[in-house]
Amino acid sequence: MADPVDTEQFDLDDPAIAADPYPTYAKFRAQCPVGHTDTREGYWYVMGYESTRAAFRMPTEFSSAQIKIPYIDDPPEIPLQLDGVEHAHWRAMLDPMFSMARIDGYRPAIEAEAAELMQKAVAAGECDFAPAFTIPFPSRIFCLIMGLPASSLDEYLNLQRDISNVAATSRSDFGDRATAMEKYHRALAAVHRIFAELKVERLREGMRDDVVSRLLTEEVDGRKLTDVEFHNVCVLLFSAGLETITATLGNIFWYLAEHPEQWQQLVEQPALIPKAVEEFLRYESVVSLGRVVTTETEFYGQQLCPGDRLMLVTGAADRDPEMFEHPDEVDFERSPNRHLAFGGGPHRCLGSHLARLELRTALEEAVRVMPTFKLTPGKQVVRTLGQIKAFDVLPLTIG
Repeated sequence: MADPVDTEQFDLDDPAIAADPYPTYAKFRAQCPVGHTDTREGYWYVMGYESTRAAFRMPTEFSSAQIKIPYIDDPPEIPLQLDGVEHAHWRAMLDPMFSMARIDGYRPAIEAEAAELMQKAVAAGECDFAPAFTIPFPSRIFCLIMGLPASSLDEYLNLQRDISNVAATSRSDFGDRATAMEKYHRALAAVHRIFAELKVERLREGMRDDVVSRLLTEEVDGRKLTDVEFHNVCVLLFSAGLETITATLGNIFWYLAEHPEQWQQLVEQPALIPKAVEEFLRYESVVSLGRVVTTETEFYGQQLCPGDRLMLVTGAADRDPEMFEHPDEVDFERSPNRHLAFGGGPHRCLGSHLARLELRTALEEAVRVMPTFKLTPGKQVVRTLGQIKAFDVLPLTIG
C-alpha cells in the first residue's frame, strides 16, 4: 500500500467555492485525487479522471446504496440505490422507457416547448433566464413523459427544492439540519401522495402512453411492482427529471453569455451543436455522486473502510489535464470526448438520451431566435454547488 497522501477540507456548499470551483478542484486533484474532508459528516472526495472512472466500475466495493452525503436513512431510490443482479433486473425493465427510439418520439413536443418558452424570453428582452427557460423547459417535458399535469409544476419544483436542499445544511440560507430534515420528509410525503393519486387515476380511467402507466403494467424479474417499489422509482425520476437538465442548461447559457464569440460560432455553424453539447457536458459536469464503501479497499493510496463515504466529483474529473488537453477551455471540435457527465459502469445515467435531445433542442432554438444575448449589467447571478451544480438566478438581456 502506498503512503496515504495529505488530505484537505473541502466543502461543496461553500459559496466561495461554488462561484468558481475549478481552481479548488485542480489544487486537490494535483495533491490527492482521493482525499478526505470532515464536512457533511465526513467523506472521501474523488477528483481525478482515472480514479473517478475506476470508482464507477467498482460497484462491489463502492455501493450505490447510499448516494446522499450526509447519509439519510430512507427507502432506496430504485434503481439508483440498488446493486448487482437486482439493479440489472430493474434497468432491464426501465431502459426501454428511456431508449433513444422512445425518447425520439417526444421530439415534436420537446421542440414545441423550447420554441414557446424561448420566444417568450426573446419578446421580454430582459429576464431571469432560469424561471423563463432553464427551469420550465426540461420540467414540462418531464411532466409530459411521466404523465403529471404541467399545471402543478410550481408545486413540484417547490417540493424538489426541499428534497435536494436537505444535503446543503452547511449553508446558512438553508437553516439547521433538523429544519431541513423536516421539510425533506414533508416534501417526500407530498410526492408520494401525488403519485398515489396518479396511480388511482390510471387504474380507474385507463392507462396512457406515459412512464407511470408503464410502471403499473410492466414487470421486473417476472413480477409486477409492489406499491413501495412503484413509489421509490417515481421519487428517483421526480428528483432527476426536475433538476439535472435545468442545471446543465443554466451552465451552458451562462457560459455563452460570457463568451459571445463562441455563441457566434454556433450561430454561424449550427452543425456544431451536437459536439457543443458534449463539450458543455464535460466542461460543466453538474452532478457529484455518492457511494458507500462495502469492504476494506486500498484505492489510489488511501485505505478505505466499510461504511466510509465517497463523493465522485465528475466536475473535477472532467477537467483533468491527464485526460483532456486544455481542459479549462471549451472546444466545440474536441475529439475524442470521453466525459463522465453521465457517470459510468452499471449505474450510467438512465436519462442520457433525453438529456442530449433537450440540450440540443434548446441550443438549436436559441440559435434560431436569439442571435445575441448577454448577462444583464448590474444584476447578479446566483450559483450553487453541492451535489448538483446549478444557477438559481441567471439574468439575461436578449437582442
